[in-house]
Amino acid sequence: MALTRRASGRPGADSDASPYLHELRRRLSSFGSSQKTRRRLTTQPAGPAAEKSSAICSSMQLTLEEPLATVHLEITDVSCARLQYRLLGTKRYWYRSVKQEKQGKIRWEVKMYQICCRKSTVDALLKCTWHTMPRLTSEDVTIKSVGFFDTEKAAMTALDAAAKARDVTNPFTGLSVRKSEIPLQLIKYFQVVVVSDRFQRMTQNERLELIYRLLLETAPNPANAQDDMDTKLAYQQPGIVEIVGMSLDSMCKNVDSVESWTK
Repeated sequence: MALTRRASGRPGADSDASPYLHELRRRLSSFGSSQKTRRRLTTQPAGPAAEKSSAICSSMQLTLEEPLATVHLEITDVSCARLQYRLLGTKRYWYRSVKQEKQGKIRWEVKMYQICCRKSTVDALLKCTWHTMPRLTSEDVTIKSVGFFDTEKAAMTALDAAAKARDVTNPFTGLSVRKSEIPLQLIKYFQVVVVSDRFQRMTQNERLELIYRLLLETAPNPANAQDDMDTKLAYQQPGIVEIVGMSLDSMCKNVDSVESWTK
């Protein structure tokens, strides 16, 4: 998946930065992310859905970056991944198999579930909304062999790559065909990761409240009022934005998000 990075554009900030912020930047630099904004969009081809996704990501970036003085901001359209999860269900989505062959040459086989909808199923799904999207039956899913590998490490690497590829794949077209976007009405889920000095001494709920308030208070632009209003209404839909607000104390710990991918 391609990453688009943009410098935070805060000249002169280093001279006024707190020791906390200096330490945070030092840690982030080890990941090559210091003072970077990362906007990761869907890999679907250009079209209305991709344009909507890009517009929402850009709007969220502009809304959060300056008010929060972000050290790191990452916005990801996870609509495809969330759709895969919804259709497969929890057990099949998280199914991962790395098994060593018992006969012949020692090799590890990697398997995971993949959606393979019948045409009649696809036709029905394309008419669904998030609220009416069903879990697929066994006839529309299959356990796919990712391949055989000489080492367990290579097998685990391939498994991780296959899972990421599935998360950006339109489940209605499959891995081999990427000529169509997911329906416009299904561009709903975005993940936001924010690291900011403003989060010092805040609880996780307080951080989330601050981020949501900034998003909800975004005023429509008269020159493009309808598009901005659509984006604003999107923020107000329950469960649409999965947010992780991080401070130095919580950087290296597991951080609870607004929405957990379990049912």
